[in-house]
Amino acid sequence: MVVGFLGLSQSQLLAQSAPTEINRISPSEVDEKLNSSEFFLNGQQTGTAKNIEDLYAPPEFNQQGTTRAIEWQMRVRQNELSSPVEVEYEVKADNLTGNTFSQENSRNTIPVTIAGTEFETLPDGNETETVIVKGKVTLKFDVSQFRAAGEYGGRVSICVKNTSGGCIGS
Repeated sequence: MVVGFLGLSQSQLLAQSAPTEINRISPSEVDEKLNSSEFFLNGQQTGTAKNIEDLYAPPEFNQQGTTRAIEWQMRVRQNELSSPVEVEYEVKADNLTGNTFSQENSRNTIPVTIAGTEFETLPDGNETETVIVKGKVTLKFDVSQFRAAGEYGGRVSICVKNTSGGCIGS
């Protein structure tokens, strides 16, 4: 099983380059930050209270959620690849809760769903024994469920299936 880490801490994706090693995903880690304006319906994290009810009213969170796409590539031996090609994804928080991201050392989580996946198999230049499996997974974060400020992180496991039904590279 190949694991990519996605932490909500830095604003840039790591540079993606063509995989040079066989059975290694590229990039192996992705760090990203959600902009605070994505959490709130009005795009701001501050507001004005006109009366006591406004002061105690909960913030209006963005009910649409926000998405992030992770692109990856893997160079594999063609004879190891399942036919048809199968790719599976799994999301787990840092605290090992499934389908969520969490704050470090905390029970605070945010639901994450896989909103879309796609992949393709490409020839590996002049190499006839290997191919490049290139894919994209789109994660949807339910920002309406944020209840505590801070950084949230988790792992996206990417499994490119081999001919025996296991994951290539594990």
